[in-house]
Amino acid sequence: IKEFENAMKLCEAEYEIWSYPDSEHEQINEWSLENDLRRVIYEKYWERILTHNQNGEEGHFHHKQIHNVMRSIINNVGVFTFGEQMSDSLWFRKLVLIKQYNSQSQDCMNRVLMARSELPD
Repeated sequence: IKEFENAMKLCEAEYEIWSYPDSEHEQINEWSLENDLRRVIYEKYWERILTHNQNGEEGHFHHKQIHNVMRSIINNVGVFTFGEQMSDSLWFRKLVLIKQYNSQSQDCMNRVLMARSELPD
């Protein structure tokens, strides 16, 4: 949790940590998730809201659930995507954030490098 908190501080993002399961195959109570998401979404104006993509990054079932619930609340919500061109300054900021996440850094770095290598020059 400390790694996540440090990363959120670095990018000056607001966050809440909920107690939903974080397992590839474990389902989330969608009714409860929808209530929590609606509370946060409608408590103020958000400049940007992102969610998992419809395939659930790495096929994680609960990521798919989150995507579907978010789409049922906000039709035009943004999704995490790979393959978008990013500036060098954004690339550097992502690397700094990844270093905050020691437990996930190797996986994150592999994903970012793979996404970056798929981009045209």
